[in-house]
Amino acid sequence: MVGSASLDPRARRGTRVRSSQQTRFRGPAWEKVVTRIDGSGGPDTLSPMPQGKETPFESSATRIPGGPGWSMDHLTLLPVIDDLTEFRRVHADDPALSVLEELWSGRPERAEPAALALVRSARTARHRALLADVRRDLGRVSQAVEEYRDLLREHEGTGREAALWQHLGKAYFVGGAYGEAADAFETALRLRLDSRADPDLVTSSRQALDRARSLTARGSEGTAS
Repeated sequence: MVGSASLDPRARRGTRVRSSQQTRFRGPAWEKVVTRIDGSGGPDTLSPMPQGKETPFESSATRIPGGPGWSMDHLTLLPVIDDLTEFRRVHADDPALSVLEELWSGRPERAEPAALALVRSARTARHRALLADVRRDLGRVSQAVEEYRDLLREHEGTGREAALWQHLGKAYFVGGAYGEAADAFETALRLRLDSRADPDLVTSSRQALDRARSLTARGSEGTAS
């Protein structure tokens, strides 16, 4: 699971609404979501997502189905814990539980120490991706993008590639680079279709792609006017 806003996603979580309808993904959460993290010194080179009035479509948006105890916000494309008790029950044996709980509850600054400890203990693709997600949520989007690019080079042609493209797209999305986000989501979607991935994963990529394209188009309209 890395699963999974402006550069401070916590400010945007207030726009999220709950949906009474929710289906559950099968398999580990990291394969279903994309998350964020940190770097050192200086502002990030990517821009924050613009904050402003919501369109009627946005204000009525619902959560994207996720898994037991969590879903994804349609506006931010980030994971949100809906039922903490259920989430903890399902992930009781996951060494990354504390990172996921803090990160998906909008507290990346508290998730960072645990994420760093995970990477130091075992430098796996999942742990590195989780750390990238944390840094993304801390506003260090360029650092997260760089880590995902490294992971993609290392896992090209493997079963992890589609999920990594999806996570890269979310890092771009959080940074306001909607065109780059759409390209990454489109690649993830193609890979998932080609591999006949779980329909829920395909739907997740389609929804993310549609969201990024809608914001890209909106930006183009604003420039043209």
